[in-house]
Formats: sequence, structure tokens, C-alpha cells
Amino acid sequence: TSMGIEGMSRARKQDIIYRARQDSSHHLSRFLVTTLTLLSSAIQIISLVVILIVVEPLTVLVLFPLAIPHFLFQWFTSMKYYQTAYNLATKRRWSQYFSSLLTGRDSVAEVKLLGLAPVIIEKFRSIITDVRDQNRSRYLYRFSGSSVSVVITTIAVYGLFAHVVYKVLKAGLTIGDVAVFAAAALRLRGSLELAVVSSASVFEQTLYIANLREFLSISPHALN
Repeated sequence: TSMGIEGMSRARKQDIIYRARQDSSHHLSRFLVTTLTLLSSAIQIISLVVILIVVEPLTVLVLFPLAIPHFLFQWFTSMKYYQTAYNLATKRRWSQYFSSLLTGRDSVAEVKLLGLAPVIIEKFRSIITDVRDQNRSRYLYRFSGSSVSVVITTIAVYGLFAHVVYKVLKAGLTIGDVAVFAAAALRLRGSLELAVVSSASVFEQTLYIANLREFLSISPHALN
């Protein structure tokens, strides 16, 4: 039992090291870039909201509530992405190990001599297939949710545009107001989408950076 617990502890430490080595600098740089993108989008949203309040205040009341479910969906999906990657660390380590056995200079001769290649290839294929299936599932999930959000918000924008045109026919607005509304409303929808995706990305990169912090929080002798 003690050997089993020790083995589990050693595997967990190896997973922590593997996660910490997964391009932490990339996640940090992406965190900074997406944060700047989020701030830029927020500034654009504020300026566009001011314009639309003057032309048609209903636009803000319609688009912002629609953005909230999309925001929650993107954050939930980012958490799901991270958890999937976190849980796949062990399998990814094993896939790299099997790959090194087949291609490594120090092991390729032994593998060929003992006829282990078919067994190793089958284990590698099994792991990669499982990783592919899990990745495909989460990609389809995000694609489906994002597509639904885009369709709904696009319909809402064109519905609001029809409402503005109706007000023009009623002499409540001018043709210039319609032009301003069309440009600002579409731009606001795009800015909201970018802000939601950027905020979810910032959250996701923060989770990945936490892997490095988890590694640094362990004392050196605990990794031996």
C-alpha cells in the first residue's frame, strides 16, 4: 500500500513538472496581449454606447443582456478547456515516453531487437485517440455555443435596425441616424464579442499560469 501511495505521489509530481513546462512564457505573453485587447474593447464599447444612447437607447438594453449568457458560456468553456488539459497531463507524458522509445537513439535498437514496436505503437495510438476525442468534444462544444450566440445577436441587431428604419418612416429619426446606428450597432456587437472572448482568454491563461505557481510552491526536496 505504501508503495502504491508513493507511486501515486511520484506520478503527481511528474504531472506538476510536465504542466509547468508547457510553454509558460507563451501563456504569460498571451495573458498580457489579451488583457490589452480587453481594455481596448472596453474603451470602444463605452464610446459606442454613448453614441447609441443618443440614436436608439433600446440597442444597449437588448445587446448587453444577450452578451451576459455568452460571457458565462465562454468562461465555463475556458474552465473546461483547462480542466481537460490538466487531467490529460499523465496521458500526454506517456505518449511522449512511447514516442521517445520508438525514435530515441538509446532505445530504438532494443525496441527493434525485442519486437516491442507493435505494442508501443498500439499504446501510443490508444492514448492519442483518447486525447483527440476529448479535444474534439470540447472544440465542438465551444463552436456550437459560439455559433448560437452569433446567430442570436445578429438577428437582434437586424431587428433593431428594422425598428430604427420604422422610426425613420414615422419621422422620429433621420437617414443620417440610420447610418450612424447601423455602423455603431454592428461595431458594438463585434466589440462585445471581442471583449467576452478576451476576458475568457485572460481567465484561461491565468489558470495555466497557476500550473507554474503550483510547481514553484513545492519545495525542491519534495520533487526528488
